Amino acid sequence: MAAANHPSGRRSAVPFFRYAATLAGLLAAILCAALVGSTAWAAASAPGLRVVASTIEGQSVAGTLLELSAEGVTTDEAAWRAVIKLPAARLVSVAARRDELSPVEPSALTVAIVDGSLLAATSFQAHDGVAEIRLTSGMTLSLPTGRIDWVRFRAAGGDDPLAVQWAEMVAGAAGEAAAAETSRSQPVGDKRPRGKATAAVADVLVVRNKQGLDYLEGVASRVTDAAILFEVDHEPVTVKRSRVEGLIYYRAKKEELADAAATVTVRGGTRLEAAALALVTDHVKVTTPAGAEISLPLADLERLDFSSANTQYLSDLEPESFAYVAYFGGKDQPASLSEFYKPRRDVAFDLNPLKLEGKTFTKGLSLHARTTAVYRLPGKFRRLTAVVGVDDSVRDAGDARLEIRGDGKMLWESAVRGTEHALSLDVSVAGVRRLEILADFGGGFDAGDVIDLCDVKVIR
Repeated sequence: MAAANHPSGRRSAVPFFRYAATLAGLLAAILCAALVGSTAWAAASAPGLRVVASTIEGQSVAGTLLELSAEGVTTDEAAWRAVIKLPAARLVSVAARRDELSPVEPSALTVAIVDGSLLAATSFQAHDGVAEIRLTSGMTLSLPTGRIDWVRFRAAGGDDPLAVQWAEMVAGAAGEAAAAETSRSQPVGDKRPRGKATAAVADVLVVRNKQGLDYLEGVASRVTDAAILFEVDHEPVTVKRSRVEGLIYYRAKKEELADAAATVTVRGGTRLEAAALALVTDHVKVTTPAGAEISLPLADLERLDFSSANTQYLSDLEPESFAYVAYFGGKDQPASLSEFYKPRRDVAFDLNPLKLEGKTFTKGLSLHARTTAVYRLPGKFRRLTAVVGVDDSVRDAGDARLEIRGDGKMLWESAVRGTEHALSLDVSVAGVRRLEILADFGGGFDAGDVIDLCDVKVIR
C-alpha cells in the first residue's frame, strides 16, 4: 500500500486505519460465516459416519453425517470444506462408507412388524405381551407383541421350498386371500373344505409336517428358545420350537399407519420403515409408522433409502383404466378376453419373472399388444424412466410398438423389437396427471408382441 505524505513530513495514519478497518471487516465476515456452521463443524471434527448421498438428479455428495431427520440430511463436504444440507425431496439414498466391518451373527429367524419393517434376528422370546428380539448386529429390542405381524423361525433369503405356503398362511391369517390352494396344509381337526384361506380370529401357530405346513389357532402364551406354549380352546399345548415354522399374531383391526419417510437398512439385514429419524450423538433414533421407537448404534447403519417417498413404481398403482383389442377382433369381443390380457404387474405376461436380455427384474409391467393402460399419477413428478424391450420368453418373434402420452400429448414412441437391444426410457412428465401407455402391434402378427417395461417408475 503506498504511503501518503503529511505536511509535517510524517506518514498519514488515515489510510492505515482504513486498511485495518477493511481487513477487520473481512475477517469478521469470514468469522460470521464460520459461526453459521459452528455446530456442524464441531460434529464434523469428531469421528463420525462417512456417507455418500445420492440425489434424484444423479449427483453424489460424500461427507460425514452431521444431522438426520425425515426432512433430510446434513453432511460436510470435505473437498469444499462446506456444510451441505440435502432435503428429503431431493434424496434417493444415503449409504454408509466403511473400510472395515465387524462380523455379524448369521440370521436364524425373521420378524415382521405391522408397518412392514423386517428384523433379521438370532433370537425371539415373548411373554406377557412383550417380545425380546436379538438382532444379528447383537443389539436387543423389546417390542409389544401387538406391534408384531409375524415371526418366522427361518432366515430370510436363500433356498426356501416353503415360501409359497408361508405366504398363503400369512395372507389367509390377515384375511387378504380370497382363495388360496392349501390342500397340502389342511388344519388339524379342521372340517372346512380344502382350498380356501380363511381369516384367522386368533394367533396362528404354523408347524411343519411331511406334507409341508399345518396350523393351529389359539393364543400364544409364551415363546422360548426351546418351545412355544400355545392355548387351544383354553387348553395349554407345548410345541417344540424345532417343529415350528412360525407364529402369526392376531390383530382384530388393521391400523391406519402413517406413511414411511424412509427405509433404514441395518447391518445384518434388518430393514426398518421410518416415519421419523434423528441423529443423537452416536445413535440413530428410528420411529416406525407403528410407533416402535428403536435406537440404533450409528456404526450399524448401512443405508437410508428415501426413494419410496420420491419415486412411484407404476406396478404399485392400480390403472385408472385399461383396454385390450385383439389382432383379429372387433367391438364385440368377450369381457373375459380383456380380463385375460390385463397388464401383468411385477411378472412377465406368462407369469414368470420379467427378463430382458438375460437380466431379471423384480418390478415392472408386461403388456400384450394391443393394450392401452391409463394411470392417474398420485402427485407431481418430473421424469418417467424404464428399461423397455420384448420379453425374453418371446423375444425372437416380438415386433411391437410402444407409445407414451401425458394428458393426451405424445411424450415418447418407438418400435420395440426382440431382434434389437432393450431401450432406455427417460422422459419428462412435469405437470402430467394422466399417463397413457399403449403397447401396439408392430410388423407381422401379434404372437410375440409382449412389451416389458422393467423398473418403470415416475420420479419427483
